[in-house]
Amino acid sequence: MARRIRAGVVALVALVLVVAATVVVTRALTYDGGPDAPTSPFDLPAEGSWAIGWAAATRGAANRPTELMLVSPDGREQTVGQVSPNSTVVDISHDGRRILTKVVGASPDVPTPFTVWDLETGESHRFVLRHDADVLFGGGGTLVTTEAYPRTYTAIRDRRGTIVRTIPGRTGGSPAVSPGGTTLMYATPTGIDVVDIPTGRLVSSTRNPQPVACYPSGLWSDGAPKLWCGDQPGSENTYVVDPSTGRARLIGAHQQGLKKVWPTSPVTATRTYAPNGPVFVRAGKVWPVWPAPASGTAPVRDIVAGRGPTLWLTVTTSREAYLPPGQYARHDLRTGRTTVLAEGITSVQVIDGLT
Repeated sequence: MARRIRAGVVALVALVLVVAATVVVTRALTYDGGPDAPTSPFDLPAEGSWAIGWAAATRGAANRPTELMLVSPDGREQTVGQVSPNSTVVDISHDGRRILTKVVGASPDVPTPFTVWDLETGESHRFVLRHDADVLFGGGGTLVTTEAYPRTYTAIRDRRGTIVRTIPGRTGGSPAVSPGGTTLMYATPTGIDVVDIPTGRLVSSTRNPQPVACYPSGLWSDGAPKLWCGDQPGSENTYVVDPSTGRARLIGAHQQGLKKVWPTSPVTATRTYAPNGPVFVRAGKVWPVWPAPASGTAPVRDIVAGRGPTLWLTVTTSREAYLPPGQYARHDLRTGRTTVLAEGITSVQVIDGLT
């Protein structure tokens, strides 16, 4: 997708990238690549809290700028600023005070702009990496960046994108950072490594529980990594690793095609092939969370987060390859009630305390 950035800015970025990996722009918190606009103070979660249920989302509409929003658990929206139409929310800090967005390029090999939106200070910090990279929030407002091959380290950056230190020899695919920003998980050719970010110490190394590629997908509970393993669509398995023994426990039954699994009550999952959408998982069996309608086409529901009795999801009414903006909603597993929190959403990241 082409990036809509003014020609003058593109030229400047290209020039600076010749001599540096990062371009940094700090400004009042308004826009990730264009004119400034006035902003309002933010009503933030309680300081020091784990802001479960808060979310960062982008909203797009024809003939209107794309907005970045902070959405509270009860659906109150606060506009953070304007972003380019092909921007996506990458991460939101566990306390709901910082949001990370990036402009999606046509190729992972082109310079990629990232923006850190600091809702406490009212500033945004924009930086550009030479290549697309995995960037996630660490602790204390830092960023954890797994550098692309052939680099063999993980970089810790400040919110302006500047490298402040590296963790030599610790890097891998599909990285995941614990919500508090203290633990990094990544895939290696033979298993999953868990690294303590403050010290760079290797905490544990778990061999893949089956002879296929496995990738970390967040935490199942505090300190227990969750792994997704699979080599063919429909044969995927999800495991939970006991942090004290390193042993992996299978969720569900083998080859049920459980692509993503959440520690809800009951357990919920998405499958590679599931015409009726997400499923419940219990005693090795699965059944739809939302039964197929008696007539017509069921909406497309995509779970984005979940824990305990709650699912957070997006809902669209089309099954085409390109999905139009949809709804962001909360589903109560105890009552079966779905509450729409925001409309016209193109991307969203939710704080669930596990990913």
